[in-house]
Amino acid sequence: MKNIIHLPLTLAVLVWAGSVWAHGELTPHYGGRIVEAETYHLEMVTKGGHVELYVHDQEHQPIAVGKAKAKVTFLVGQNKTDVHLVPAADEDKLVGEGAPAGGEQAAAVVTVEGLAKRLTVRIPAVAH
Repeated sequence: MKNIIHLPLTLAVLVWAGSVWAHGELTPHYGGRIVEAETYHLEMVTKGGHVELYVHDQEHQPIAVGKAKAKVTFLVGQNKTDVHLVPAADEDKLVGEGAPAGGEQAAAVVTVEGLAKRLTVRIPAVAH
């Protein structure tokens, strides 16, 4: 009787683990910080007062962002800096200018509009 109860539980755990493993590890392609949001992967690259945001699907294919816009709020203690992003000329990323509060490795809250649904995610600070 115990085996009958354990079998469905074991199968459920295996199915869940398989679905997690299928997506694989999030690996940045552009040298930035990457997070998963809904069915998207967002990679934020910050360098020299310039911010780029790449949007991919779960299969790592780029999503056209020609009609999207985003706001990145960099957070360090009580300091906040907003950077507004617009589509790049080739529509493969969103770009904006602005020096983040606390440096380029600061935590950030990213809000993207103009995709299938509005996204808001937090990107943690880089550990030193």
